[in-house]
Amino acid sequence: MINLDNDYKTKNKLKNNSNNIIKEENNEHDTKEKKSDINIKLDDLIFTKLTKISFNSDEIWINLKLISKVKPNEKLKFDLSNNLFSIDTSLIQCITRYYYGYDRNMIVELIDILIMNTFNKMSGIIDNRNNDINYYTTLIKYINELNNVIDGLINLKITYSGDQLIQSKIDYIIEKIRNNVSNDNLVLKN
Repeated sequence: MINLDNDYKTKNKLKNNSNNIIKEENNEHDTKEKKSDINIKLDDLIFTKLTKISFNSDEIWINLKLISKVKPNEKLKFDLSNNLFSIDTSLIQCITRYYYGYDRNMIVELIDILIMNTFNKMSGIIDNRNNDINYYTTLIKYINELNNVIDGLINLKITYSGDQLIQSKIDYIIEKIRNNVSNDNLVLKN
């Protein structure tokens, strides 16, 4: 299991330490470059770990159901100890989100990874349909849940209405879901 909580805490500590060290330097241009380099390297490390996350069947189902229940202006957070999303209901969201590194880019990236894991799971079901008499029912459940996820993603877009990049990323995920669901519906008809 990948543990990013420590990486985020380390990132924040390194940022604070680097700020103190960098303040001691005289050249303001060098200061900005060094801060930027530290942030980029740590972000790359965290992103690399994120892309290695894999969801099992139970995690996929639970996460799909949770994302489908997101209401407008609600934000998601992700627990790396169990690979599950949850709705962030903390009273001091901005502080906890900063401390644990729950930013919108990471959350949208994790949603995309979840959706890709779901597609892979569905492809596996289709590939093994001759060995599984319940494949049709299972595939229909995935398709229905993915259609429900679209509603949650639309609500998440409302949450981030001021961020066109995040909205575009969410639109792209929605489009991938629609395309994959329509392709799987074609498979079911054959």
